[in-house]
Amino acid sequence: MKRIIERIFGGIIILALLATILIRVESDSESSEQKYLDIKQFRREMTSEEYYGIRRFKSVLERDEKISIISYLNGERTNVTLSIKECLDYIDAVHPVEPEYSAKIKEIASCDLNKDGQNEIIILIENNDGQYLILQKNDDVVNGALVNYRSFNPIYENGIYGVSGGASDNEWRQFVSTDLAQSELICYETTENTTMDVPKYFIGEKEVDEKEYYKLNDSILSGDELRFYQVKA
Repeated sequence: MKRIIERIFGGIIILALLATILIRVESDSESSEQKYLDIKQFRREMTSEEYYGIRRFKSVLERDEKISIISYLNGERTNVTLSIKECLDYIDAVHPVEPEYSAKIKEIASCDLNKDGQNEIIILIENNDGQYLILQKNDDVVNGALVNYRSFNPIYENGIYGVSGGASDNEWRQFVSTDLAQSELICYETTENTTMDVPKYFIGEKEVDEKEYYKLNDSILSGDELRFYQVKA
C-alpha cells in the first residue's frame, strides 16, 4: 500500500514538473515571437475596458495581419487591403515626405465610439502631417478606415468628431462605422454660397439661427475628448 501511495505521489510530482516546463516553453515562445506592436505596453496605463478592447485586435496589431481598409486620403474613397506596416508605406506614397518624416505610429486609443458594446481602435499616424487609422471588429472580421487628421478631429468619447474644410467650415458628425459615409450629420456651419461670407448654421439639414447652433456646438465641446496613449517604438 505504501509503495502504491509513493507511486501516485511520484506521478503527481512528475506531471507538475512537466506542466511547469510546458508553461515556460510557451512563455519563452510568446516572448521570442516578433510582434509588430506589442499591446502589453498598454496594460498598466489603460483601463481594463480599454485594454480588453485593444486585445480583441491582437492579430492585426501584433501579427500585422492584412485587413480591408477604406482610405479617404486626399478626399477620395479607395478600398485597399493592407497590414498596418503596409499602411504606413501607403501613407508615404500618397503623401511623399523626406525619409526622416516617414509615417510612424505615434498614439493609440481604445473606445466604443458607436456604443455597440465593442471598442474601436484609433491609431494616430504622423508623416509631417497626421492621419487616423480606425479599426472596427464585427463577427471576428476587422475593417479599417484611413482618414486625414483634420477630417476626424477632435474626437470625443461619445463618438462625435469634428470635420473641417470642404463644403463646411465646421462640422460635427457621429461615428457609426469605418464606412464614414454612414456617419450621422449633427450640425455644421458654412460660408459656401453665402453673401459677404456670412455663415449659415444648420442642425442636421435644417437651417437655424446662430444662437441655437452654438448652444449645441458648445454642448459638444464640453464633452470628454478621446484619451490617447503614446506608442513605444
